[in-house]
Amino acid sequence: MNNFNSLRKNLNHCIKILNNSRSLFVENPNTDFIRNRKLDFSTVINN
Repeated sequence: MNNFNSLRKNLNHCIKILNNSRSLFVENPNTDFIRNRKLDFSTVINN
């Protein structure tokens, strides 16, 4: 289980880094993922 928790922690850390630089991954950085929605950037990447 420890290996699984470590992997999960690492994945969440990477997603957090991607979330901070999400303008690199969207088509329209000024409008995409700006509003508060049910599915934010992190949720979309996680699922």
